[in-house]
Amino acid sequence: MNIYNFLSALKRKHFLLFILLSPIFGYGQIYPAAIKEQASEYAGNPLVLQVDFESGGMLPNNEEVRQNFDPNQFNGINFRLGWQTRRGFYNKLYNYPIYGIGFYSSKFKYKEFGNPYAIYGFVAIPLRERSLNRWNFSYRIGFGVASNFKHFDEESNPLNILIGSRRNCYIDFGAQAHYTLNDHLTLNAGLSFHHFSNGATQLPNKGLNLAPASLSLTYIPGARKLHFENATPHAPIEYIPAEWHIVFAAGARQMNMDDPTRYFKAGLGLYRTKTLGYKWKLGAGVDVFYSSTGTFPEYAGSRKNQFSQMFSLAPAFYVDHVLTEKLYINGGIGVYLHRNESNGEKTNYYERLGLRYKLTEKLFGGVAIKAHGGSADFIEFTTGLSLGRRK
Repeated sequence: MNIYNFLSALKRKHFLLFILLSPIFGYGQIYPAAIKEQASEYAGNPLVLQVDFESGGMLPNNEEVRQNFDPNQFNGINFRLGWQTRRGFYNKLYNYPIYGIGFYSSKFKYKEFGNPYAIYGFVAIPLRERSLNRWNFSYRIGFGVASNFKHFDEESNPLNILIGSRRNCYIDFGAQAHYTLNDHLTLNAGLSFHHFSNGATQLPNKGLNLAPASLSLTYIPGARKLHFENATPHAPIEYIPAEWHIVFAAGARQMNMDDPTRYFKAGLGLYRTKTLGYKWKLGAGVDVFYSSTGTFPEYAGSRKNQFSQMFSLAPAFYVDHVLTEKLYINGGIGVYLHRNESNGEKTNYYERLGLRYKLTEKLFGGVAIKAHGGSADFIEFTTGLSLGRRK
């Protein structure tokens, strides 16, 4: 598949555009009046260009993978185009992070996986503001879509037991140490974690986890030194100490290799949320899940259409890592009080990781992966309502 066809595929999947574009427009503002906002001398945000070379191995997630593909070495390259933030409440709080778009390509030792590439949105958050110090450190979070996998096929590619689809979700976490060479160039070394998954929309979907080390070079066209001026800070929103969240999620998944049908799944959650400063929110509540497999005798047997077969119940906890006034990363864990293994609920607990974006003051939307013990259950397309009083 050429890059034109790949981009055309993106247009047919609107949620991917949300993933890629929301970090770029996610500039916000950040903490109470004690912090003075600092603004750059530039009229706009200066560009930041980075080329990153990485090498590493696959993390085996079961014994079958370990026996067939360990070690599965690979080499990869990243091109990142970023925008250096220069003002804003949240940007100040996070030491003026870089938001941008990245392109990733890798080549594996085993040809059964193909040569995948990915397009993703990212944010790189420094541990301290850019300054005249030569050393700095940062961590990176990225979400996007990958393609060009040589997926499982019973006849032509039976050894790839990890990935059943050509296109997959891409999740990236990384940390880098930076050494400034001059006003325009920075040398970087780091560690990363990449995860590829299709959310069980097409089996097999054991997931592909990569752990590389990397060396990279960053080029900053503008001057490295930022000149600041004092400005009156303004919190992006009035402080909300606690609020209620009502969350609805929907998606679909394939249940087994012999059945190509994708079955509808949904969830409804009610949470009480506590705000911890402007960076974090903690919540607790309850999730109710529905699976249409409970209406099919192939999965439910004689309990077909029974309420307890179609629905499951779990108390849950979650945490929001707030990046801007509108954009935040959502993660959580729940423990089932009632579950159905025939609905794909394989363990007594589940995890969730995704992005959410505030569409209005009360309404938000997002996308997440719900999983059991690291194995995807389904991709959740989420919408929700926030109810709380401002202080």
